[in-house]
Amino acid sequence: MTDLGFGFLNAMEHGEKRTAFEEKVVAALGESSKKYFTEGPTLPNWTLGFQLSLEMVKMAYGTVKSKAIEITEDNYTLEKALEVMTPFRITEADITGKGGQYRRHKWHVNRPEMLVSSDPIFDELTKDDVELARKNTPREFIADVIVPDSTIEKETEGGNTLDKILALEPLSENEPILVHYHGGGYARGSPGIYRGALLKIAKETGYRNANEKQPRGIVAFSPWTDLSGTRPAKIENAKYDFIASTGRESVLSAARLYMAPGKKVDEEMLELLKHPFASPLYGNFDDCAPIYMQSGEAEILINDNDNFAKHIGAKSVVIEGMEHPGFNTDDKNLYERYVGMVHVFFLFEEANESHAAIKGVGNFVRRLEK
Repeated sequence: MTDLGFGFLNAMEHGEKRTAFEEKVVAALGESSKKYFTEGPTLPNWTLGFQLSLEMVKMAYGTVKSKAIEITEDNYTLEKALEVMTPFRITEADITGKGGQYRRHKWHVNRPEMLVSSDPIFDELTKDDVELARKNTPREFIADVIVPDSTIEKETEGGNTLDKILALEPLSENEPILVHYHGGGYARGSPGIYRGALLKIAKETGYRNANEKQPRGIVAFSPWTDLSGTRPAKIENAKYDFIASTGRESVLSAARLYMAPGKKVDEEMLELLKHPFASPLYGNFDDCAPIYMQSGEAEILINDNDNFAKHIGAKSVVIEGMEHPGFNTDDKNLYERYVGMVHVFFLFEEANESHAAIKGVGNFVRRLEK
């Protein structure tokens, strides 16, 4: 089963609630299996494993909806929001025995250079960080460095220690490093849940997965490129996808939590959601590094991604199955739509298309090296 489903389950404390949830999962998976064999897959290219994994993830994410109903603009507090989101924020993928190692690094937002606003949109957040630092309770940044065993063996033979290999600093002046930014989903997700998929990408590319300032290229996995809500989402895909619709009705909607937690929807917020730092669709990418975007045709965000692809001049290529065709074009920016796939489908190893997506990242990286 996918790390998303098991990660949520493992984050739940043992007790009556977990037992009840496990019983519901078992019953739902049994019913889904029966339906798969009697009526066929929900979508033609879904494997049984993918359909069951997706069912489990949907149930996990569904637990948030019932709790979220109780929180409104009038009674919202950060503590209440965190209570609802905690199971998702502490989920982690176990990569033991999967051919790699990781190390988590943490640092506080209290250094002077981190307490300067680089744009007016960050002024309020910066003020909050200054106050938290003054109280000696600063926010904490985290980063996981993920390295395949093959890279560890190679670098160890070259004289590097394991501590250095699992550190944030580059192993050489020109070492290429993959960086995975866990963006707006931070409120209801955990960077640790991506560990397994990122290990596969590190194996495919031969790169470590760590931190570096200047990108040579950008891989966008099912990105949310327009938080403004001014364009219609693919709501009919809600019956397939596991993420909530992109509306702003709930105070716990991802867009509101990301940009204006607890605040009422007004003209100021609507304008804020159109800022390019929040909604890349409104940004200028002429001088940006090459962008390679993957999206699932069955995900709610597909319309947003189609619009963003047009915005950056990327032609749409449709992919189905386990193999990736490579890139037969000199276009700077690339866009792929994966048949029958949902949000961040590359995390679902049971889906054939997840293998094609990982290979696609490898092909993109090798393209940058030419």
